[in-house]
Parts: sequence; C-alpha cells; structure tokens
Amino acid sequence: MFFSEQMNSTQTVSVENRTHIPGKLVLCTLNQTQGRGRRTNEWISPNDANSLTLSTVISIPMHSNLFYAVSSIELLVALAVCNAIEAVVERMKAENQENVIHLLQIGTKWPNDVFLLGRKVVEF
Repeated sequence: MFFSEQMNSTQTVSVENRTHIPGKLVLCTLNQTQGRGRRTNEWISPNDANSLTLSTVISIPMHSNLFYAVSSIELLVALAVCNAIEAVVERMKAENQENVIHLLQIGTKWPNDVFLLGRKVVEF
C-alpha cells in the first residue's frame, strides 16, 4: 500500500509507475486534486472532506481464468460496498446514534459506481 496525504490522481500515479509496481498495490490519498471519472468527469476529493480516494493495481496473467472474470469484479465490489454501507447504517440505527440516514437510498449505476441519497460516493 502506498499512501500520500495529497495526489494529483491515484490512477495517474499508478499508470506513470506501472513498471515499478509489484503485482498488487493500493494507492490511497485523502486529497485528490486532478482525479477523473468516465469521459471528462472530475473526481476530486476536497482537502476538507472526510474521504479516501484510492486505486487498486492487480496484475493478472492473460491466460488465467481470473483474467476473463475481471469485469465481474467491479460489480461484485460495488455490491459489497453497498452491503457494507447498509450494515453500518442499520447498526447505527440500532444504537440510536444521531445523524443516521433514516431513509437509506443506496444503489449502483453502471456496474461500478455507488450512489447514496442520489450522490455518487464511490467510483471504481
């Protein structure tokens, strides 16, 4: 795992350093200043936000079974994130914590974006 408080883009750093990256790596930052999503969309995490931005690099041999299943991984991770958020919110409700989302509206768009209350909170 590589962590930096600020990066221009976790994806850009991973691409620029791909020849130096081992088979598996997670790049994390609290403040992404030039991130991008699909097409020309920005994916910025402001310095004052409580967020974590990351990119995961996994080298998979081309002729392995996993190589052909990679497209399913994004969907499975998106569903796992939805389930995790739902579990945390339900636990907070059970503990009667303040500021709990009482009407939970969570779902996916595309196979790899997670939306909470109509706002994108995760992009893979």
